[in-house]
Amino acid sequence: MKIVLFVLFSLVSFTHTAFASCEWADSAKKAGKTSIAMMQYMYCAQEEGDVDSQYELGTMFYKGTGLQKNDFRRSAYYYTMAANRGYAPAQTKLGLLYWRGEGVEVNLTTAHKWLYLAQEPVELKWFYPYANSVDKNAKQLFAQIDALDRSQFGNKDAISKALMPSYRLVADFQHKALKVLGAKYLSATDQNFLTEFLVNIEPDVPSNVLSLIPNEDRGILKPAVLTVKNFANKKAEVISSLQKKISE
Repeated sequence: MKIVLFVLFSLVSFTHTAFASCEWADSAKKAGKTSIAMMQYMYCAQEEGDVDSQYELGTMFYKGTGLQKNDFRRSAYYYTMAANRGYAPAQTKLGLLYWRGEGVEVNLTTAHKWLYLAQEPVELKWFYPYANSVDKNAKQLFAQIDALDRSQFGNKDAISKALMPSYRLVADFQHKALKVLGAKYLSATDQNFLTEFLVNIEPDVPSNVLSLIPNEDRGILKPAVLTVKNFANKKAEVISSLQKKISE
């Protein structure tokens, strides 16, 4: 047992200088060396912030790969790491965990949040750390869960109270990602312009959702969820400047 632990420790230690450590994890997994693959993925996920490793670990723990049983709690932990970086496949998986109550308590509001973010169009993803991720299943899953959730409520007021907090969570997630980038790339003055721009964005809410919200309660739509329509770069010079700086 000591020899095995020493070998595993040596492998993990060596990866501090080995740029291809995450590729080794993939190779170990394909070779059926599950324990070694998991150790390597953990290093990549925790120390290098590798989003693919975070997602892979989430899937391994969910399926119980190499374990005596499924570990939904740790699956949710690693999916959350990847989801917070804007990785759409992990956002989809995490949304489903919250919908089903696997590894986390059932929370339909949080499920809506992650599934909404997972099906965002690519042109809205540039300000996330993992900007180019896509999940072809996300849009359909979001629509299905959204419809199922609505069918459980008997009146408009109940539906709006159940759904609207999820849009607030989406907006908070989007705005925070932009502000984090702004703090890194923009001057203090431009950061203030960015904050002002975000505060003044008008909500772009589907009419079928808007009809569920009484006029006196529509303030809940602020901060506004960013959409392709209300987040056109031409509306704010600071947004165009930020997008240009991160692409340089």
